[in-house]
Amino acid sequence: MTVKPMALVAIAAFAITVISAPTASAATCTTSYLPLPADLPGGSVTAADSGGGYAGYGYLAKGWSYTAHALRWSNGQVTDLGMLAGSGSDVVVTGVNRQGTVVGWAAGPRGFRSRNGKLEALPLPAGATGAQVEGINDRGDIVGSVSSTPPDTAPWAVHAPVLWPGDGSAPVRLTGLPTTGQAKAKAVDQDGTVLVEHYPSRDDAFGATALYLWKAGTARKLANPSGTATVEGHALSNGRVVGETYPASGYDGKGVLWDRNGAPSRPSTSASLDSINRSGQSVGWSRGGSGSYAVWQLDTLTATLTDHPSVEVSADNGVVGGRSVVGSASHSSPTLWRCG
Repeated sequence: MTVKPMALVAIAAFAITVISAPTASAATCTTSYLPLPADLPGGSVTAADSGGGYAGYGYLAKGWSYTAHALRWSNGQVTDLGMLAGSGSDVVVTGVNRQGTVVGWAAGPRGFRSRNGKLEALPLPAGATGAQVEGINDRGDIVGSVSSTPPDTAPWAVHAPVLWPGDGSAPVRLTGLPTTGQAKAKAVDQDGTVLVEHYPSRDDAFGATALYLWKAGTARKLANPSGTATVEGHALSNGRVVGETYPASGYDGKGVLWDRNGAPSRPSTSASLDSINRSGQSVGWSRGGSGSYAVWQLDTLTATLTDHPSVEVSADNGVVGGRSVVGSASHSSPTLWRCG
């Protein structure tokens, strides 16, 4: 699951409250709010497991001071996993699996996973100085990218995709990908397939030109839609990929869905697709009207959320998750929507 920038808005109550949302079109949506720890008034859902659980963050902001903790929700109850020791006061939660292992990264960057109710740093392969973790599957396979600064690119870091196997063995750099430029792992499917972004230059990690699906040492390149200059891969589930492409100049992002055969399509009105579940339900930003977060089933727009939420997650149970404002509050509430 893909994480988006944090916003300051607040939760009204601990108990889960279900209300009818009058702000959805194409389908009726209901909204619910997940509880937060008493000392963290704001938060967001940023990841979902395959069994109805969620993960994200809770935060406290006072003036210029900001503290965020990783959170796990299961059966409507919240567990505070805290921060990664030695990595400042912020965390980015990017994934959670059915066993409840939460993954992400903190300042450094340092990749982490949860174990025994706390966050622990993931080991780095030889030569790496940092890691940014992007996802985990139910087997416990964790993927992300490690960074290093070779003499020929200093002071710019070079990134390489890495798999931390679910069996607990040492991290493995992915092979079978282009040997020029650099690459980042963005997501992992339940069968171990990894979504990889490839960048043609060793000194530029902000303009990927190709996506690959990697599995067991073999990589398959995905076709870009016509007119694509750069591409972002945001999520992978059950063989389908979602993301965003840009033309050669200007900011004009368009959402893309790649089917199980790797063929791309443009879901109706999509500007960016950020998460997809096993059945092909995705969420992202729609260009329709004045612009809003929306839900698609494959290529078809099925719901539009216009109450100023931020939607980041399409869970396997059909729920979409993120954050929203509750009344006139000044913090965000971790929010779930069910549309249909």
